[in-house]
Amino acid sequence: PFELLLHRDGLGLDVERGSQITKKDIEQIIQNYAFSDRKIDLTFSTELTNDERKQIHQIAQRYGLKSKSHGQGRDRYLVVSRKRRKEDLLDQLKQDGQVGHYELIMPQEK
Repeated sequence: PFELLLHRDGLGLDVERGSQITKKDIEQIIQNYAFSDRKIDLTFSTELTNDERKQIHQIAQRYGLKSKSHGQGRDRYLVVSRKRRKEDLLDQLKQDGQVGHYELIMPQEK
């Protein structure tokens, strides 16, 4: 089972709280994200197990989303994001300055 933790750090397990959610709930969260217009990434907690991360990778793939684990050991976390064309990413960076892990730094004039 999963437990839901919603705050600025993202979504994942919170053993000290008691709000358990299931694989079906996670699938619903990812499905809602996939069909929404949200441009931000979904970030899952470092407290997920390898098996839980694997399940999330599989669910994300079914919805045509990109998923990637970052970090090592107890600091490992998972990010689910939309697949972006380079051109779309550049356009959004020019407009917003930052998109997920990407930040636009314009060259300085000499």
